[in-house]
Amino acid sequence: MSANQTFHDLRAVDAAWPEYDLRQLPCPEPMQRALAVAGALAAGQAVQVLTPQKPLPLLDVLQARGLQTCVSALPDGGVCVLIRCPDHDGPTGA
Repeated sequence: MSANQTFHDLRAVDAAWPEYDLRQLPCPEPMQRALAVAGALAAGQAVQVLTPQKPLPLLDVLQARGLQTCVSALPDGGVCVLIRCPDHDGPTGA
């Protein structure tokens, strides 16, 4: 199983990961808080952040930091961003 498949399998059970609803915060707080939460992740951990719109700048920063993301639209508005720190011993590990 590839690292990408593993991540998408993880998305299917995302209810197990902590969730932070950042949709009501003024800019730039959603990005700042999402980066703080993502920065605290250990290898193999994940977190979900809810944002008012697809956070393209946030996704770019997370990718540059080597974190995996999966974005899905929410039925009541905004998006859910699943952020995962890859396992160091996996195919994408350092």
